[in-house]
Amino acid sequence: MAHLNLVLIDPFSDGNGRTAPCLPTLVLARDGVLAPQLSRVEEYFGANTEAVTSVRHGDRALGGHGVSSVDDAVAEEAERLLDFEGSVGVICADVAVDGLTETLSAAGLDPEVLTDAAAGPRLSVVPATLAKGLEFDSVLVVEPADIVAAEPRGLNRLYVVLTRAVSRLVVIHADPLPAELAPRR
Repeated sequence: MAHLNLVLIDPFSDGNGRTAPCLPTLVLARDGVLAPQLSRVEEYFGANTEAVTSVRHGDRALGGHGVSSVDDAVAEEAERLLDFEGSVGVICADVAVDGLTETLSAAGLDPEVLTDAAAGPRLSVVPATLAKGLEFDSVLVVEPADIVAAEPRGLNRLYVVLTRAVSRLVVIHADPLPAELAPRR
């Protein structure tokens, strides 16, 4: 709740992407759960998945879709996200960039491949390796397992990718999710 309350403060209604990630670590340290100088909040939530819940609802909610046709789902979801104001980043494994760009173009959308950290177009296809430091109003993550498999520290890369959204995050996959993202039973 502390995170939600912070991001709802004006003028930080855009998500306050720089300060907000620090708040959960501060709260956990205050409550004696983590030692602040040695802690990372993602380590705590990785080991305590029952503590992770979504507080966003409506058009700012987290979404995820297991699909049979990734191309169709990506085009449909990108078009839906373009109905909202702001930028849309379609983030995928680097090897999938050309194919997803073709898919979005064939659907009548106007994607551009982001090739550096400069400000991009309204709809950007972003190689996962370039996602660090970027923010998008909406993020569509395609095949998280491919991002993880692409490099030895793939889970770290996926964490960065999943934290690029200011308002909306959607995950689309046909392949099974990495075990770390799979629902716990």
